[in-house]
Amino acid sequence: MCVEDIVRWFLGNDLLLNQSAKTKVVLFGTKVQHEKITMASDIDVARTLVSFCDTVKLLGVTLDSTVTIAWHVSYVQL
Repeated sequence: MCVEDIVRWFLGNDLLLNQSAKTKVVLFGTKVQHEKITMASDIDVARTLVSFCDTVKLLGVTLDSTVTIAWHVSYVQL
């Protein structure tokens, strides 16, 4: 239901939702929290299946699903 609300908000505010190319799905939490959850392989976003990712880049900062800085540091060092 939350995804449907986000899609409606995008459409209601005349924003584009590029679910096939730019939309990422990340489940943030600790490693212990991740072990407790059985995730589906994909999530339906505006009738397009989007796969879960371990990392996402937002405003130049790489965020990983376990909320550590390790991924960002490795990208910055390149």
